[in-house]
Amino acid sequence: ERAISSCTHMLAGTWITLLSLSGVGAAASRRAASPSSLAFLDLDEFDPVAAVKGIPGAVRDNLRIFRAGTGAMWRNRKAASVVRKRVKQGGAAASYSELLLLRKSGDDAQKLLQAGVVYLAVPELLPAMLYFFPRSLPSTFETDQ
Repeated sequence: ERAISSCTHMLAGTWITLLSLSGVGAAASRRAASPSSLAFLDLDEFDPVAAVKGIPGAVRDNLRIFRAGTGAMWRNRKAASVVRKRVKQGGAAASYSELLLLRKSGDDAQKLLQAGVVYLAVPELLPAMLYFFPRSLPSTFETDQ
């Protein structure tokens, strides 16, 4: 039952990704529609066959981004730990780039904790939260797309 739930959440996130990539959500920024109607969805531009065929690729891309983001976050945490230890022992003062790393490392840990709490409390809202608030994920998960 838990595996079905997590699979459903992954598919929901993939569905939101596919909608955003296919341009269906782009019509919302061009038109002012009432939230109760579905007029903001421009279904003339949506190709369901292409969307279904794109699901495996979207899931694979999302997993690749997750793995790269998690690895980068881990490396940043280790580098920040080395800087903190050096400064604490009275070594050289932290440079500007090291101070930015310390700040980013702390912010990223807090963002990951917040996303984890949302997932544990109301997992159904995580895809919507990430869609509407993309900066709620750690900076290492951001891509150029």
